[in-house]
Amino acid sequence: MSAALCIAYPAMAQRADRSIEIYHIFDLQTSASRAEVTRAITDSLNANVTDSDTAMPLVRGEPPEKPGTFELVDALENSRMGGLAALIPAAQRAQFKQVKCDGAVWIANAVRRIRGS
Repeated sequence: MSAALCIAYPAMAQRADRSIEIYHIFDLQTSASRAEVTRAITDSLNANVTDSDTAMPLVRGEPPEKPGTFELVDALENSRMGGLAALIPAAQRAQFKQVKCDGAVWIANAVRRIRGS
């Protein structure tokens, strides 16, 4: 199975008003099923973060031959909340960005909170 996976998680730095974003795209070549791979990755991610949301988009046809690229999409940009969202400080605003990765079979957003920050 060839799969393009995107992971995005704002990791909290030492100061509570800073956010560091890290993005990874993986191309896994394995004979394991999609469900086995996504379960293993989800379990691994959850062991290292405080909070996570995962999505397994519907894949029509075969996964792509090569891993794709992703783009950041601001979920509030073209919404009715866009004007109000402009008032949110940049560090908190990053939490509303979503990764769009066409062809991905698994997408995760995670937050790692560090004690004392």
